[in-house]
Amino acid sequence: MQATERKPHQQFRVLKLVYTSMAFAVALFALAVLTINYVQLMQPDPTEKQDLQLFIYISAALVILSMPMSMVLFSQSIKGIKGSNKTLSEKLTTYQTALLIKAAILEFPAMFVCVTVLLTGNLVVLLLIPLVLFIFFINKPSLFRLENDLELTRDEVEQLKD
Repeated sequence: MQATERKPHQQFRVLKLVYTSMAFAVALFALAVLTINYVQLMQPDPTEKQDLQLFIYISAALVILSMPMSMVLFSQSIKGIKGSNKTLSEKLTTYQTALLIKAAILEFPAMFVCVTVLLTGNLVVLLLIPLVLFIFFINKPSLFRLENDLELTRDEVEQLKD
């Protein structure tokens, strides 16, 4: 079976959809954890709570470390695209891979925070989720961001607008 190649604007639309769905998954999981905690379906024993306090610090560290790490890896991944003679489709594929890796690096700590809240019952840790979602929001793929990140020509930008 032969795969059909997507046009650049379709490829860009899929990238935006996948990226948004990753942020949406974090928000839904955090909401589910909040609901479970509110209804008190899972409550750890007081003795277990003290043992699990380490997870709170690990969660905070993961969120804080994931932000610069995702940005550095993203920059390294797209460095080879700028000024290259690759086709727009090839540039988009590389950009898509880099952006999804960046999103995954941000998503993992957010999910870890949710699991920590499930284990410890400490809702304060859940305050890290809006921070991660804010980072998702400011890094969401847009035509302007794509043009700046990849240094696209006017013709390439027009192909994305179709």
